[in-house]
Amino acid sequence: MNGKSEARAVEYFAQNLPLMIQDLKDLVECESPSGNTGLLNACADKVTEIIVKRTNQRPTSTQLKDGSRILSFSVGGKEEKGNILVLCHYDTVFPVGTIKINPFSTDGGKAKGPGVLDMKAGIVQGVWAVRFLVDNNLSASKITLIFTPDEETGSMLSREFIEDAGRNSELVIVLEPSENGKIKTGRKGVGTYDIAITGRASHAGLHPEEGINAIAEIAGIIVRISGIQDLAKGTTINVGTISGGTATNVVPDHASIGVDVRVSSMTEAKRVDDAFRNLKPSNLEAKISVSGGINRLPMIKNDKTQAVMEVVREVGKTIGLVIDDVSVGGGSDANILAPFGMAILDGMGAVGSGAHSSSEYVDILSIPSRTALLAIVLAKFSGGKTIT
Repeated sequence: MNGKSEARAVEYFAQNLPLMIQDLKDLVECESPSGNTGLLNACADKVTEIIVKRTNQRPTSTQLKDGSRILSFSVGGKEEKGNILVLCHYDTVFPVGTIKINPFSTDGGKAKGPGVLDMKAGIVQGVWAVRFLVDNNLSASKITLIFTPDEETGSMLSREFIEDAGRNSELVIVLEPSENGKIKTGRKGVGTYDIAITGRASHAGLHPEEGINAIAEIAGIIVRISGIQDLAKGTTINVGTISGGTATNVVPDHASIGVDVRVSSMTEAKRVDDAFRNLKPSNLEAKISVSGGINRLPMIKNDKTQAVMEVVREVGKTIGLVIDDVSVGGGSDANILAPFGMAILDGMGAVGSGAHSSSEYVDILSIPSRTALLAIVLAKFSGGKTIT
C-alpha cells in the first residue's frame, strides 16, 4: 500500500462508520459479564453473526470447561509459522442489567454503554479491518483472530488456546483500548493472592485468653505485605478485600484478604512471590493459607516490538495520526504471550476513556482512522514485511 491507498483506507471506514456503529450497538446491547455462560454464549453468537455478515467467514467455535466459547477465524495464507495473531475478548466487567441503567448512546460524538471501550469497539474494528483486507486482497500470510470469553477474570480457561496460537505467530496485536491514543508496548505482570488465617474462637468477655484472634493476625500480615511494595521498582501491593469474624463478642477464628500485585520485572515477580509464600502468623498456633500467584508475567518491550512500532508510527503519519507508545500497569492477554519473545502491539483498539466504569466511552470520530491504522499495519506485515 502507498500513501494514496492508505488515505483511501480512512475514507473507506468513514463511509462505513454508520454500519460499524450499528455493529457496536448490537454487541454492547448483548450483555456479556464474565462468568455468565448463557449471556457469554449469546454474545458469541452475536460476534459470529457480525463476522459472517461482514467478512463472509464463519468462525470456529471451541467450547471451554465452563461451557463458554472461544471463537477464531483466519484469512490469508496457510503457513503454520510467521503468522499474525489478533486477540480480542467479548466478556465485560459489568453485571447483568447494566445496559438498562446505562443504555447504548452516541450523543456528543461519544459511543457509550457497558463494555463499549473494553473491548467491544475493538472487536468491531478488528472485523472491519479484516473485511478491508479481504475485499482488497491485501493479506498474503495468515492472519488469525481470536475472541475469548474470560479475559476480565484472568483468561484461566482460554490461556492454553492463546498460547497454542501464539507459538506460530511472528506478530501479536491485541485490540484492547489505547492509552490516550498510545500503543501499549509494555505491561506490568499481574498477580492475585488469597491469604486466610485460621485462629481459635472463644468468648471475648469470659475467656479471651483461650482464643486466637484471626483478624488481629491478618492485620499483622497486611502490615508485612505492605512492606513488600517497592514503588521505585514499579511493584505495587493492594489489599482489595477483607473478611472475618462472626460477632463482636466472639474472638474470631477466621479472617482472609485478597491482594492484587503488579510487577515490572521477572526479578520482582520472583521476589514478591517468595515473600508471599514465606508469610508466617505471629501466633504460631494460628494457621495460614496462601493461594494464588503471579498469573500474568510482565510484558517488556523487546527489539522486535520496537521495530514494528517504527512502522506503526510511519503508517500513522500517512493518515494524519501521531502514534506513540507507553508502558502501563494493567494486564491483558498480551502478558500471556510475552515470554515467547515475538513482537506485541497492545492497545491497538478503540480510543476513549473510563474503562470499567459507568462513564466508559469511545471517541466515534477516531474509529475510521484507528481501524485504518490496524488494517494497514496488518496489510504491511501480512504482505511479507520482515520483523527484525
